[in-house]
Amino acid sequence: MGKFWFYLKPYCFVWAKGKTCLIYDSHSGKGIELKNTKRIQWLINQLNDLNNLYCIELSENLLKKNGVGIFISKIQDSGSGNLIPVVPGKRKPAFLVPFLNLQQDINKLRKEPERSLGKDIMKNLHEISIFINANNVQNSNVFEQFIYQNCIEGNLLTSDIISFLRQIRTSFVNIINVYADNFLKHPDLGPLINELDKMNIIKNFCLPLGCFPANISELEFLESPHCRLTVLVEPGFVPQLLIDASRKLNLTSIQVEWVFAVSSKREFTKVNSIILKSNLESVEIKPFFNGKNLKFFKENVFLTKEDLLNSGLSKREVFAHQVLNTNDFGKFTIFPDRKVYANINHPPLGLIAEPVNQMVFSEMDKGTSWRRIRDMEPCCNCVYQWLCPSPSNYEIAIGKPNLCHVM
Repeated sequence: MGKFWFYLKPYCFVWAKGKTCLIYDSHSGKGIELKNTKRIQWLINQLNDLNNLYCIELSENLLKKNGVGIFISKIQDSGSGNLIPVVPGKRKPAFLVPFLNLQQDINKLRKEPERSLGKDIMKNLHEISIFINANNVQNSNVFEQFIYQNCIEGNLLTSDIISFLRQIRTSFVNIINVYADNFLKHPDLGPLINELDKMNIIKNFCLPLGCFPANISELEFLESPHCRLTVLVEPGFVPQLLIDASRKLNLTSIQVEWVFAVSSKREFTKVNSIILKSNLESVEIKPFFNGKNLKFFKENVFLTKEDLLNSGLSKREVFAHQVLNTNDFGKFTIFPDRKVYANINHPPLGLIAEPVNQMVFSEMDKGTSWRRIRDMEPCCNCVYQWLCPSPSNYEIAIGKPNLCHVM
């Protein structure tokens, strides 16, 4: 009776949940769904055992068992793995099992607290969003699902911001977003800009369309190569305001992105029309949940099996979904009340004057944002668990743990 080595290629993943198993090839970005049985479950468990190095020995008799041959043929046809005869005296093939464990890094940080609170921990901080003022929050909350929520009115002291910026100069932060109802009205905008200019990173200033200045010269400081302008366009915007703003910006060298919030197909059609009419180049359209448009989200945002099977995720991205939240990881947000958040919908980590490295360590160690993954029900029972995007603020706003038609 012959024997064979059955192996999976190291860029492929295999999962099983209930009556379904899933093979995902991160090279092609495609997956195949197959029926799961007790024998198939045993095969998958053996393959995912790190000691087996993604290669197990199978007898010719087992290959003839119901379902096993079909399972292996599907894997061979997809290019995800293969069978090779066992040759006496020849070593077993070995492959690197796709596996990543962030917990090992966290345990290491706990064991070496002095090192943890130094440069090692700060490498995890990549992006800072600072809300420097909020004097008309009611008109700005439309962007709460992807920018901010329940912001406290007031002005963040420039001295606090400067102290914070000096703490992160040795970090891996590569972008700072400046949010406000209208940053042009902040009393100490000049000193803040001067301090930001000392940092060789991207500075992105976000401005609601309704606050766009009549005189474009007020934005001339943004013509620096390291500066960006994001114009936030809310539903119900006046088209002429956008057209005028676009024309003014076209006369400058400011790098600009237009972010539109839409809550219906009608709004999307309106937005798409004016984008084409105004020849806007850098544009992002973001769905907005207003509490009454769940149908719009189900039809246009929720994912299907087909979406997930053709997700195009790289091996690194699949890893990331298993250990960290790709929407939140590495990001801090600061509100005018001086509180610092890893996610604005969760409790604050501390105040802006507190040591940044300690807040980073706290979020890495016990936080609820950076490590918020799909390990909750019903996602933990779904075979597509790690192909699905990380939980976002949309789930929180809608009150659902997932945004899909699978579970």
